Amino acid sequence: MPGIEQRLENYDLIPLFGYDLIKHCSKRKGTLVAYPIEICIRLLENSLNEEGLFRIAP
Repeated sequence: MPGIEQRLENYDLIPLFGYDLIKHCSKRKGTLVAYPIEICIRLLENSLNEEGLFRIAP
């Protein structure tokens, strides 16, 4: 756990919600997409072959 605690202390946290979208995106290097949107897109891309909501049935 000390390793995780050290990483959290040194990590520059970027607010996700209730924060100006332009400021949020400007702090994320290399992308103009907000982090919550990026995570949703990745989840959809990685699970398109599974049955369920937002997925293709086999």
